[in-house]
Amino acid sequence: MTMEVANSLRSLIRDTNMRWTSRTERGFLAVFVGGVWLDRAPADCRLPVCVYRITTERFERNAKGVDHIMRVVFQMFGSADSTEVLVEAQSRLKDLLDGTTLSPDGYDRAICVLRQSGTPALEDDAWMIEDEYEIRGTKTN
Repeated sequence: MTMEVANSLRSLIRDTNMRWTSRTERGFLAVFVGGVWLDRAPADCRLPVCVYRITTERFERNAKGVDHIMRVVFQMFGSADSTEVLVEAQSRLKDLLDGTTLSPDGYDRAICVLRQSGTPALEDDAWMIEDEYEIRGTKTN
């Protein structure tokens, strides 16, 4: 990956990160006492916790420039009695990201869209909800 692409990707993630880690009472982060983590959470963190990861990344050339497209999956985990908390967190994440125009450095615009919304599922004594978002950043020539 070239340095320019790496810097653009970091900028895109940073702009998205600033939106969903708001520490306000209604902010997405406020739900997760165990924190919000990239790729994996520490083994000893408390529930609820959120882990997000970039699952795919691609570039599409068009007549005007290049679209940088990333799929980001958010996995939200909670204790056996916390399905309502996870559904609330899922709603807050959607409010913050779905249809939102981002302004990362190096892009003319970037849009985030919810692609798949999960339902609570019990896994290893914890509830989990998984949502997938697509972030499309556009750079014109």
